Amino acid sequence: MLALFSQLLTDKAQHSLLATLRDLNLCDDISLLEPYRSPQQSLISVQFDLCESASPARVEAVFSHWLRQSASLSHDALAHYARLAQRHFTQLSGLDRHRARAFGFAPAERSVNLLEGWRALRAAMQPAALTRLWVTPGVEVSRKTVQGFTLDTGELSWPEVSCDAPQMTFYAPGQPLSLPALPVETAALQWVNASCAPLLLLNPQVGQPFSRRDAAMLEAALQPVIGLCQHQGGELSLTQRQGIWLIQLSGSASLMQNRVAAMIEALSSPSAAIIAQGDRLYRKALRSERAEIAIRVLLGRLPEVLSGASQPQDVVDGSPWQAATGD
Repeated sequence: MLALFSQLLTDKAQHSLLATLRDLNLCDDISLLEPYRSPQQSLISVQFDLCESASPARVEAVFSHWLRQSASLSHDALAHYARLAQRHFTQLSGLDRHRARAFGFAPAERSVNLLEGWRALRAAMQPAALTRLWVTPGVEVSRKTVQGFTLDTGELSWPEVSCDAPQMTFYAPGQPLSLPALPVETAALQWVNASCAPLLLLNPQVGQPFSRRDAAMLEAALQPVIGLCQHQGGELSLTQRQGIWLIQLSGSASLMQNRVAAMIEALSSPSAAIIAQGDRLYRKALRSERAEIAIRVLLGRLPEVLSGASQPQDVVDGSPWQAATGD
């Protein structure tokens, strides 16, 4: 059930919990942790990566509202998310699968009663049973020594906040999705014979400046489309390979056509929330470099320096892309 719960929390599709928090500029990421486990009991923690100046009370209000809505989840919807969790697990490397079984949330290897298990898990997550931990440098608290460690800690309290978030959605098999039309102008694709499932590769034209800030904006705009692809049995990802940013889309022919249309729509008119999220993702990537080995940071930045990608580009209209498809 924790594997299923983690899948629900990290769903990127439009109107999901994570997408709603991102649209409200409250949270950029959610993760499920299990700090303690014994044969008799377990302690789980839902960790929200808050945006700057986001209200923790408001995040909790949205999360509580989402939990109440989750009471209406049908067996088919739960089974759908359980299959997504299973697919994600099978895509891990052998070592990561062992790590997930030992320390993470590996899907059950036997059939379970999803409705009964979900109701039991929800019953344990009532507001009165929750413990809250807010980690931030933005408050003045007293300094305490606990078991030899000096910590700046204080009592946490905030007033109850009503949820003003829009209606959130859980997806189920066969659920209709709105699909935008493809643009009128088309370009010929380069075809590559392949033995795998249909695959579309998109990348900025060789030599075209494309910065990490552009990539962060692209990643932010594509999050809802990535979520929808997973719900429909496909995969959409943005990765960097040997200095080249690459969008990979795989799935059935109809899914690929519809998702390309959704990608174009998402990239053509990003909202203010998407632009703000892209900027936060870029700053987060810069901060993560502080823990990296220096030579890796230099090698990672080399392609950007050589291409002259110092200024953000328009990733749809102002930056030429090239594509190849294998079938």
